[in-house]
Amino acid sequence: MVVRYGNGQVKEKMSDMRDFLIPWYDSIKAQGGLRSLKEQVGDYNLLYQTLVAFMTYLPGSCVQYYKALSIVFDYWLAFASALLVARLSGEACFHRKFQMAYAVVLLLPTVVLNSVYWGQCDSIYTTFLVLTLLFFYEENYISGFVMLGMGFACKLQTVFILPFLLGLYFYKKNFSLSGFLVSLAVFWGSGIVAFLCGRSVTAPFTIYLDQTGLYQKMYLNVSSFWTILNGADYAELGTFTVILAVALCGMGLYQVMSGKIHIDTGEAFIKQPQVFCGPASCFCRLCTSATHIH
Repeated sequence: MVVRYGNGQVKEKMSDMRDFLIPWYDSIKAQGGLRSLKEQVGDYNLLYQTLVAFMTYLPGSCVQYYKALSIVFDYWLAFASALLVARLSGEACFHRKFQMAYAVVLLLPTVVLNSVYWGQCDSIYTTFLVLTLLFFYEENYISGFVMLGMGFACKLQTVFILPFLLGLYFYKKNFSLSGFLVSLAVFWGSGIVAFLCGRSVTAPFTIYLDQTGLYQKMYLNVSSFWTILNGADYAELGTFTVILAVALCGMGLYQVMSGKIHIDTGEAFIKQPQVFCGPASCFCRLCTSATHIH
């Protein structure tokens, strides 16, 4: 609390807050708060835009509200991560490993900087991703699909976990792929307030489709394989990287389906997302474009 409160008082000067988040807030407020939801402001999906619309009815600085929302989810992220660690290790909640995981996640520099200094919302969708992993590990698949849908409602980067979930399905085959319809319904339903304010019911999908074409670069403010090839040409390599990412994920899936990779223990379960998500995030230009979505 001391770390977050003390540093949260610093006036935000980071470019994302200055150039995007504050102008979005001002635009939503000028258009009447919730009434602004009939039009797209910014490039986040409807759920986050709805939360910002509610912020406009509160007194004070929007910077503090942006940060407060993310900081609340810092604690939920730490709790969800600690709970996952406890389940994977077979240890009771609130014991040593739970406490250690909670403290480590809560004090990670990336977590603190993202919420407290930048006012970004990555802790929100990440919380839902951790809960997705937790529920899938416990074989509570409906809850897992609900959390997956909430992750997508917050940020498109949730797509990184899909290859792992597909691999888990082909390995266990004790849940139905129709469960993804639950995620789809939750994702769409997160825009219900905006729909009631006059927004198109297809908006949740078109917003993400538009996002995939926003940043026509091989990498943007994130470390990836393509930073080695400084100035790599997006027009020439973009399609190739998509094919490469799919091929690498397919290799991981083959390892699972052929029985060369087993996901029978908690340790194996938590390691396997690296087999599928790593190649996608490192090579796929769609993923690198998604990393700079505001």
